[in-house]
Amino acid sequence: MKVLNLSYLDYAGVGLGYSKATKRVGKYDSEFVTLYSHRYGYETDFTIYDGFISPHSYLSHLKSLTPPESKKCENQIVSNIKYVLDAISESDIVHLVGDFPASTYINEGLYNIVDKPIIATPGGSAFRRHFPIKKRISQARWSIEEHKKNTTLRTVGTPDLNYPEFDAEWSPYAIDCLSVENEWLTRNHDIPLISHSPSSRYAKSTDSLFIPAIEIIKKAGVKFEVDIIENVSNKECIERKRNSTIFFDQKGIGWYGIAALEAAQYGIPSLAWIDQHSRNGLKPEDRDYKIISFEPTPEKLASLMISLINSDLSEQSIMTKKWIDNVHSYEAVGKRLNNFYDKVLQGK
Repeated sequence: MKVLNLSYLDYAGVGLGYSKATKRVGKYDSEFVTLYSHRYGYETDFTIYDGFISPHSYLSHLKSLTPPESKKCENQIVSNIKYVLDAISESDIVHLVGDFPASTYINEGLYNIVDKPIIATPGGSAFRRHFPIKKRISQARWSIEEHKKNTTLRTVGTPDLNYPEFDAEWSPYAIDCLSVENEWLTRNHDIPLISHSPSSRYAKSTDSLFIPAIEIIKKAGVKFEVDIIENVSNKECIERKRNSTIFFDQKGIGWYGIAALEAAQYGIPSLAWIDQHSRNGLKPEDRDYKIISFEPTPEKLASLMISLINSDLSEQSIMTKKWIDNVHSYEAVGKRLNNFYDKVLQGK
C-alpha cells in the first residue's frame, strides 16, 4: 500500500517527517513530493518546479496563480507534472500536508488527486483563523468548507487548528529522535546557553518578547550566553541547537513547533507558550507534554529562565527526552499515521 505525501511548500519539514515516519513503520510505503523547493534545504523525493519560493512570500503567488520564473522551463515542467500524475495514480492515498486545499493542486495540473482518498493536514497561518497575523499575509485564505472539500479524513499539525467544524484529529510532527542520545546530560552547562531559532521574528515573538526578556536577565547579573540562530540551513541550525542549556521556541500560536522538537530530541529543556485553546484541541491522553509553558510577558519569561538557569535541570532533561521519544519519534508518529490511513481505506 502506498501513500503519496504532497506539499505545496514543505515549510518546516513536516511532510518529509510524515513520509519518513510512515516508511519507518513499514506497513505503508510513502513518497514525498513538493511543488516548490525550500530555501532551508529540506529534503524531498521529488520537486516539480526547479528553484524555491521564499517562506515569507510563497502565498503571494496564489493571487494570480502566477508561478516564479523557474516555471518557464515548460518541457521539464510538463515532464515533472506527468511524473506526479503517475505517482498519484499509483498511490492508494494522497496525504496533503500544509495549508493548501485540494483545489490549489488541481489548479497546478494535478487534477487526478480527487480520484483518490485524500487526507488533509493544515498546520499554519494560512489556515489559522482565531487571532490576527501579519497584515501582509491574508489570514484563513480558504474557508473551512474549501479545505474539507474532496477530503476523506482531516488532521491538524498543531491542535490550535482543531476547530470543531473541521472535524479533525491532532497529528504530531515527526522527528527521528530515537536515533539520538540525550546529549544535554553529557554537556557542560557552567555557562548556560539560551538559544532561539526564529523562522520569522514576528511570528516567534523574538523582538517583542524574547530579546526584552534576555535584557532583563542581563540586568539581573545572571551569567549566561545567548544564540539567536537564523538565516542558516536547517542542518546548521540543528548543530548549533545541540549546545543549548535552554531553548526558547515561541509565544506565537500558543503551541510549540518543530524548532522546539529539534532541541528537545537531545534532552534540551524547551520553552513555548501553551494556551488553553491549544489544550482544548487535544485528546486528554495527549496533554502530558513536557514543553515548558510560561506567562507571555518579558518579565515573566525572564523570571522563569532565571529560575531554570539556577536549578538542576537534569530531571527536566530526562522527562523531555522520554516524552519526545514517546510522542514525536518516527516510530510513534508512524503508528498514528498508520491508524489514519487504515481508517481511510476502511471507509472510516
